[in-house]
Amino acid sequence: AVAAEAGRRAMARIGARTVPSARVPVIMHPDTAATWLAEIYQAFSGEAVLKQSSWLTGKLGQAIATPRVTIVDDGRLRGGVGSQPCDGEGVTTRRNTLVDRGRLAMFTYDTYTARRAGTRSSGSATRSYSSVPGIGYHNLFIEAGTETPAAILARVDRGFYMDDQGSSGFNEVTGDYSFQAQGFWIEKGEKVFPVEGVTVASTSLEMLGNITAVGNDLAFDDHVSSPTLLIAEMTVSGAG
Repeated sequence: AVAAEAGRRAMARIGARTVPSARVPVIMHPDTAATWLAEIYQAFSGEAVLKQSSWLTGKLGQAIATPRVTIVDDGRLRGGVGSQPCDGEGVTTRRNTLVDRGRLAMFTYDTYTARRAGTRSSGSATRSYSSVPGIGYHNLFIEAGTETPAAILARVDRGFYMDDQGSSGFNEVTGDYSFQAQGFWIEKGEKVFPVEGVTVASTSLEMLGNITAVGNDLAFDDHVSSPTLLIAEMTVSGAG
């Protein structure tokens, strides 16, 4: 199945070309959206907040995304790849809702950073056999919405479907997002030709605030998962 999907994607790339630079809606394939979600997790770390190196510092309790967006890290998710009874320090894991219907609901802590912040561990310590504990995720995901990927595609009159990316330019301190991208150009709700040689850019706060549709295609096949996302506007830099 993996080989068949790889072959299908490779064939779909034949004849790929660039497009003129524009600000357009961008649909993120679940794989691409999950990669972005893994990048932004650092901003929810209590350690980054204590160091004031998080672009979410000072925003606890505020709306940072559209109400469609709920972000969860669930260490007890049934069948989850990262599920376990205790974290890297032996603290019981739990379901942590980081963003609740658009509102920044919490930051995550291990024991050390929780003590410094005057709070309790969120069961978010991770470690390997050879490392000291640090803050990390177990099963991180954006909750599924109600729209099918086909319905989300049909929404877009002119835009970009991003299903792969190359070199990154993500800034953990500011949340600035800039990636080389591949995918398909969209016209009148349909993919019309493959695209490569472009860069997709925005800031993570703008992206969260511009999510206008969340797909129903969430699949828990890794530590980080996301459904299809439609972001109302991003900069696609291509030819000219």
